Amino acid sequence: MPIDIFPELFIKGNLTVQKRKFLYTLIILVFATCSNAQSLHVAGSFGDFQSAVSFCTNDLNEFYIIDSVSSNIIRIDETGVKQKEAGGFGWDTGVFDSPVSVTSATLQILVTDKNNHRIQLFDRNLILAGIISLSAENLNYSFRYPIGAVRSILGEYFILDSENSQVVVFSPSGGYSLTFGGINSGAAALQLPTKIRMFGENIAVLNAKGISLFDHFGNAIRTIPVPDGTIDIASDNDNIYTLSAKTINVYSGTTGNWQELFRLTDDFSNPRELCLKGNSLYLLSSKSITKFSLGN
Repeated sequence: MPIDIFPELFIKGNLTVQKRKFLYTLIILVFATCSNAQSLHVAGSFGDFQSAVSFCTNDLNEFYIIDSVSSNIIRIDETGVKQKEAGGFGWDTGVFDSPVSVTSATLQILVTDKNNHRIQLFDRNLILAGIISLSAENLNYSFRYPIGAVRSILGEYFILDSENSQVVVFSPSGGYSLTFGGINSGAAALQLPTKIRMFGENIAVLNAKGISLFDHFGNAIRTIPVPDGTIDIASDNDNIYTLSAKTINVYSGTTGNWQELFRLTDDFSNPRELCLKGNSLYLLSSKSITKFSLGN
């Protein structure tokens, strides 16, 4: 950085060497912060839902939405055209009693069927492919009222158990593996967890402490405080994004700072969740999906 940006500060004799070094450091930090600043720009909206509560997208740019009124899972494209629909209310396989979350892993779709105490697995065409639930073969774990599920790149299933405030892990074949984050986890115990996400190879759980990060063995990594009122989280390789009723914020892993990216107006009715894909960030509201372009 050229010294003559602030020539009066660096004239020999005006400042001590220590003060000049301090000013250099301060200026570098300011420029680094500015260079990492991000912005969001609305790029459009699509979809027309009754009361959407959760969504996800896959590598084919298909979007899957849970509608709480119909208890359906709906597949649409980015123009909002409905392609498939499945589910409905009930207790049999393929239907739901309070579906609360949908996530994708490769071309598999995971629906958290809360009041039926199970995770139902679908292919991209919404054909039922499997179920993870309480069973006579798995008597050594407690798993009730799940509120979210994700699948790792190794094929393991991580299920957020709301009744016991813990994460229950299943192998790719659906067998019980381990439990972590519960009351016996000491300082790593979760408090009132609400969301579970994959942050790269790690598991992130939004709870009253903030974002609790674990590796896939259940070992605690760290807890990141979040802005007040955070209702959802998302991450790319470098940043963490949070959603509240009024704002979208970003946490830079480089600077360790939070930045408000976007202030939500009344046009965004009941914001629910965030989803990242490439250079785009998607916001699910109860009635539609808004697409944002990420920029610096």
